[in-house]
Amino acid sequence: MLPLAHAAIGLLAYAGVQLPRDWRSLTVGGAAAALLGSQFPDLIDKPLAYMGLIPSGRSVAYSLFVLGVVGLFLYVYTPSEWRLEALAFLTAALSHPLVDAHQQLLEQGVSGLPGYLLWPITQAPRYGDPAAPWLRVVRIYSSPDLGLQTLGLLAIVGVVFAGRAAVELYQISEVTMRAALGMVRN
Repeated sequence: MLPLAHAAIGLLAYAGVQLPRDWRSLTVGGAAAALLGSQFPDLIDKPLAYMGLIPSGRSVAYSLFVLGVVGLFLYVYTPSEWRLEALAFLTAALSHPLVDAHQQLLEQGVSGLPGYLLWPITQAPRYGDPAAPWLRVVRIYSSPDLGLQTLGLLAIVGVVFAGRAAVELYQISEVTMRAALGMVRN
């Protein structure tokens, strides 16, 4: 899946976890943390695989065990005022390998359950493009076809976050209007 699609799904995962709790918890900081988290597995694994330090571009940071350790670390060491951002990061980071696994499961069925999800217990697959990861990203995004899937996901993210902003603006204007009316009556 393309990085932009992972970003969109990471933002939607963040919104899906936060909206039922409190729509005001969708913050710019949380969105930034979700964007970083959505790319985290690739930012770790792709360069390490390119350097030959790990067997695959999907192994260490794609492992649910490793992401569990990252989550525990974030829970223990994140100051309480940054907990929502830490949750946004972790939610988006978890979405990345699960979305990639979902794609493989659709293509190959249960036999296609990726080994990277349970690495190091299971073997991470060896595959890949010998090109450097950053060159692959440039090649992908220099193509005129980003894909309808990516553009559709970005549109959904825009609607979710624009809807949140619209609700907040409405509430601010309502409070302002009530305050103005209260001042007129006095």
